[in-house]
Amino acid sequence: MNSASPARSLPDGESPSLSGVLLSTGNIVPGKVGGDAAFTNPNPVWDEPIRLAFVGEFTTPYIILMGDTKCWVQTSGAPVAKTPGTPFTTSSPPMWDGFTMLHDGAPVAVVNNRGVNRPHYWDGDAGVFLPLSSAPSMRCCVGYLGRLVGGSVTPASDELLNRLQFSLYGDITTWSGATAGDHDLVDEGDRILRLALLRGHQLLILRQETTYIGYPTTVPGDPIATQFLSNWGIFARQSLQPIGNSYIFMGGDDIYIADATAVVPVGWKIRRHLFRDATPSTLDQAWSFTDKRAKNYYLVVAMSDGTQMAWIYNWEEQAWTQQDLTGYTMLGTWRKD
Repeated sequence: MNSASPARSLPDGESPSLSGVLLSTGNIVPGKVGGDAAFTNPNPVWDEPIRLAFVGEFTTPYIILMGDTKCWVQTSGAPVAKTPGTPFTTSSPPMWDGFTMLHDGAPVAVVNNRGVNRPHYWDGDAGVFLPLSSAPSMRCCVGYLGRLVGGSVTPASDELLNRLQFSLYGDITTWSGATAGDHDLVDEGDRILRLALLRGHQLLILRQETTYIGYPTTVPGDPIATQFLSNWGIFARQSLQPIGNSYIFMGGDDIYIADATAVVPVGWKIRRHLFRDATPSTLDQAWSFTDKRAKNYYLVVAMSDGTQMAWIYNWEEQAWTQQDLTGYTMLGTWRKD
């Protein structure tokens, strides 16, 4: 996108400064090593770019930091290596998911890198991350109704694009038995890319071309019923962010907000410029973060002119602005608002 493009100056108002956003939301910026907008440590121990950061909700909360193949945890002291004995396989590009859930009544941190490895978990003690060796590899996963649920799984040699598979109830390490199993969506050939939790114990199932909703059942071996919601799906998996009781994400032709009842396009003002001027080969690698206090959603896209442009949506005012984030490789939110 050249400097004369009308998309660079949108009349909805000025974008907040990046430093202000970082201070208010607790984001790290692994791509920067200097300046007030960088995440720094007096004695840095990581020798890889940080690709994901999230809070592990243990008795003492930890910041979980994921690199390309290694991982660390940190409280107020120096980061501590928690890399498995065999480091993670490098994925290209590295796109991690991470969250905390319960296993055997205690919290564990779960990480997954789009099915390149099986998911790994860490229980908050002195050990390292351990592989879920009984689990299939999976494109995405989430903790749901006492189980770890994976989407688009590979239990053997073939990826089952439309399958949800879930662990034993209360035990994320066991993937067979009375309360473990799988659930296939009705139509074929549309890969599940992201899973997210909605209010009322509902599951948002985002595929490439469609969106489904999952509901709890009373059947122990099949705890999830599913229902088609929309012909709009997610294109850039790291574009997904919660905003209030809904989620916002980038599809193949627009920006959408989804809840349990509808998927609504909201990118009417910027979609023509975004999809025209973005680099097509990396558009699915767009990434995102939110400033919850300011009600801003940041979608960062590599543009064909070599810049990294943040397309910023204020979900309270329903207005779009822009900001150049060239040089930043990823922002990871490590502190809850």
